[in-house]
Amino acid sequence: MDGQQRITALQEFFGGKFELSDLKQWPEINGRTYQYQTLPEKIKAGLDRRSITSIVLLKESTSCEEEASSLRETVFERLNTGGVELTRQEIRNALYRGRMNNLIDRLSRMPVFRKAWEFRVYFVRHGAAVYVLLCGGDKSSQRRDIARAKRMARELKESGR
Repeated sequence: MDGQQRITALQEFFGGKFELSDLKQWPEINGRTYQYQTLPEKIKAGLDRRSITSIVLLKESTSCEEEASSLRETVFERLNTGGVELTRQEIRNALYRGRMNNLIDRLSRMPVFRKAWEFRVYFVRHGAAVYVLLCGGDKSSQRRDIARAKRMARELKESGR
């Protein structure tokens, strides 16, 4: 769906079909027509270390052509607009993987846990320890709760525990 011009340009370059110009990385080869085989060894080595990333969407990813088209458009949009910004929790989930994070995530999704505590759950990693911070409130006090959790985390860090 995307990249056809780039791939074609690479094919033409490696096939010696166009002249290089305005290169900032290797200006010594500006104005020359090269085929891969005739490149200076240093430059060939630099090209050989490069890779082309591709994303392949399998036909099995969807059940019908309409879904496949929608999936292609979604992937294209995300790749070309920088994707969807992760929430702070999604970033923490990626950085602090493990049994404790999985437990906190499972507990936070259990209605019985949330109802029993009627707290928001925050956690802070300090070295090898993970501290679970429980702050009460509802949506109307969310900003105050977050500020309180941050204050508690700061105090915990300053105490050296």
